[in-house]
Amino acid sequence: MFQPCIPYLFLSVLLVLKGFSNSSIEHCCQSHSESTEIFCQADKGSYVPWFTGLLFTPSGLTTPKGQVKLQPAVFGRKDFASYDERWHSHKLISPFYRIDQILRSAVGLSSFMSMNLTITVKYNATDSISKWGLGDIFWGFNFQLYASEKDSYIPSIMLILSERFPSGKYQHLNPANKRTDVFGDGSYDSIIGLGASSLFHFRKHHFLELRTGLLYQIPTHVQVKGFNRYGGGED
Repeated sequence: MFQPCIPYLFLSVLLVLKGFSNSSIEHCCQSHSESTEIFCQADKGSYVPWFTGLLFTPSGLTTPKGQVKLQPAVFGRKDFASYDERWHSHKLISPFYRIDQILRSAVGLSSFMSMNLTITVKYNATDSISKWGLGDIFWGFNFQLYASEKDSYIPSIMLILSERFPSGKYQHLNPANKRTDVFGDGSYDSIIGLGASSLFHFRKHHFLELRTGLLYQIPTHVQVKGFNRYGGGED
């Protein structure tokens, strides 16, 4: 069964764990961070930006060496119907609510490589039944293929290599919970992709950042038992 959804809550904050006091601005401007470099040049080191980042689309830049980034996000959705095998929509008796609390972290390992870890805690609820659980974990590395020059129309390009680990519950479910105890897909997924981004400076503090991402995911076969994410029944 395929389920349509309506996203109703987006919250994304990018925290860069690096001091931006007056004494550190000069060092900051020497990093290869595209956005920070342009800001420093725009205001002669008097102002360093706070970017909130994007929830889904990756950047084209790796995390600079020695920096640690944390990006917490909350994503919520409401499922009100499901599709059958003929793509006919059927209204659910009770709406299904999902809230994913996501923490993305990145560590700059070198001038061209960073390591990333994503952990998700999920909350599912329907018909007065609710469950909390740990979702699948993503761990991987990003590699800088090209860093854009200032005022260049060629975007920065980053290679993405990541792996999904099936840490979320996906089988041996209790049918009385009405699938609120499903928190993972159950498979190891290898992910390869590219992220590209360009930052355009109009004047003073006015900027426009464009991002695009292309990802290819290769899942493994899953052996399931009992009631599970994909259906099933009694063992």
